[in-house]
Amino acid sequence: MKKASHGKNWLHRHFIFLLLAAYGLAAVIPRPGLWLKSLSWGELPVLGEPVTSSLLMLSILLFTAGFLVDERHLSNLRQRPLLPMASLLIKGFLAVFWIGMLLLARKLETEELWAIMFASFAVVSIMPAANASTAWAQQGHANLALSLGIVLLSTLLIPLIIPVVGWITSQILTGPPSTEFTASMGSLNVRFIITWILLPISLGVSAQYALKQTWLIRFRSHARLLNAVNLLLLNYMHGASFIPQAMNPFRPTLLGILMAGALGSCLLAFAAGACIGQWRAAPRPDRMAVTYGVGMNNNGMALILVSQFMGEAGWMGLTIALCTLGQHLMAAGTHHWNALMPTRNPEDAGEVEASCSLDSESRTRTIPGEAKPSSSIP
Repeated sequence: MKKASHGKNWLHRHFIFLLLAAYGLAAVIPRPGLWLKSLSWGELPVLGEPVTSSLLMLSILLFTAGFLVDERHLSNLRQRPLLPMASLLIKGFLAVFWIGMLLLARKLETEELWAIMFASFAVVSIMPAANASTAWAQQGHANLALSLGIVLLSTLLIPLIIPVVGWITSQILTGPPSTEFTASMGSLNVRFIITWILLPISLGVSAQYALKQTWLIRFRSHARLLNAVNLLLLNYMHGASFIPQAMNPFRPTLLGILMAGALGSCLLAFAAGACIGQWRAAPRPDRMAVTYGVGMNNNGMALILVSQFMGEAGWMGLTIALCTLGQHLMAAGTHHWNALMPTRNPEDAGEVEASCSLDSESRTRTIPGEAKPSSSIP
């Protein structure tokens, strides 16, 4: 268990660099990633659904999301139900904003790059809050219960998200929708949601009840490690399909525009999350949890869904990858900014202390003498 905890801490501290390394490896040695993406794992019994590497990774993402939810944390959300609901609303407003920009770009017949950028930002905005947001929340002594609640509530909205992703991707198709795209729209609306979305989440939640409390804590640590490794492998695998094409020929101006746009969209999302906390006059731990929850989205899921609809993520995949880096950079900046800010409100100090002790108290009651838990991995 100590080894798992040490690995979890190391991965969280170095996740940005590991993500950069994964994309660099995809650019230099893409062949293993392409092989893994094209690998067939047979078919699901009864349903006859083909099993791909992308779908397996998606199910792991959602299984761990359900498995890592703690009912004791979520019960505290009843004290402040408006903040998580406001977080979901602002995420929806951001998606509507980027969809509006996409439609405007189409109406003005601007260059294809702008439509792809706005479509990517719209897809990223409607994704559920990333598990990484809880890692940054715990690292910054934010309200962990609120952070977990935002992740759970936004994950439960996935069945409503998938048709919107399909519509967004249809807006950047050059020409009429293909037969494959139409088939994807139909399959992702019904069997896909049940098989690859609802079932993994349900199994993750059910697994909590099947394990004793001692084993539950131990397996959660391993589940966080699995989730981070899965994310890195997923980004390498999909990066291998679009990074080499984007780099050949190398177009620094275009890449610079995409990077600036990705950073701008991430900054807007983090600023929107911070404004919610200020508007509700929430204590600092709550403001930080909302900022991370709104600013960080599950971009691994975005890559998978875009690939399912379009076959190849292409420039959208590259933009989503840049958003992933941007989110972690903004999270790191937010963390350091809050560490430098003085605690002016006495209530903030009390809330920070309570947030820090929430998880450790529940664990020390179960395993006496266990050290204070460290931050989660993404």
